[in-house]
Amino acid sequence: DRYETEGGTLSGQQTGYKVETAAFVLPEPVREGYRFAGWTGSNGAVPQTQVVIRRGSTGNRSYRANWQELYGLLKEGPDLNGALKQLSTGTASGIGTSNTVIRRIRTASSVPPGKKTVSVSDYSSPAAVKAYFEEETGTVYLVCETDDLRLPAECQYMFSNLKGLEYLDLSMFGTSGVTNMSNMFNRCEALTGVNLAGTDTSSVTSMSRMFAECTGLSSLDLSSFRTENVKAMYEMFYNDGNLTSVRYGSGFVYRPSCDTGFMYYKCPAPKPSWNGTWSSRGEFFPG
Repeated sequence: DRYETEGGTLSGQQTGYKVETAAFVLPEPVREGYRFAGWTGSNGAVPQTQVVIRRGSTGNRSYRANWQELYGLLKEGPDLNGALKQLSTGTASGIGTSNTVIRRIRTASSVPPGKKTVSVSDYSSPAAVKAYFEEETGTVYLVCETDDLRLPAECQYMFSNLKGLEYLDLSMFGTSGVTNMSNMFNRCEALTGVNLAGTDTSSVTSMSRMFAECTGLSSLDLSSFRTENVKAMYEMFYNDGNLTSVRYGSGFVYRPSCDTGFMYYKCPAPKPSWNGTWSSRGEFFPG
């Protein structure tokens, strides 16, 4: 038998047989970050995870491994928001519901015995993502069989009104597929920091009210942000009265006709050095 593993590895595989060889099952290869989807080749064009070579078989055979990329894709923003709030309080909640009990969101490798969980993965996610809540620390833990966790395209309102959320490390999520970040951290009043290192915003079209009314924020590092496709930054830092330090990168650019209405309203943070002027209400007028 000839095996084409397509990046995977095999161990202890049987590579030959005779007419009298006892029946055996083709071995299962492994590949980091992928789930084995089955063999194709001499067994046909439909992948099969269990291919049996039966006693009496003859002739040369070849098999190619098929793989499914393994990652956890979270629910869309409003759905994740409601699921986390209900998990932590036991009460059905929506994006307009204030929640003060969730203080942190982290990942974990497994669920402790007896802990209640909810599904927080999108229906199309190759790997299931579950969440459980640790009441003593106010921490939501996300659990998945892979470390590759990704945010969905629609992240609007994802953490909105989590008024007890103190810190979030966004770098634990893949962000390359995100297109909408509007209201993502809206009214996270206790938020003092967000790790945005490596955040990919190249496909994002809306950042309206992304950090609006995050009154606990004093600094943000947006050096990884690319905004060439962003059409709306309306009230992006609205009423962030303690935000005095913002670091911008070369990718934080102004797209012609981008809506910047009240972008820095009642926010003392330094403005990006685009070609134009800023009004006292925090609106940008291109030159």
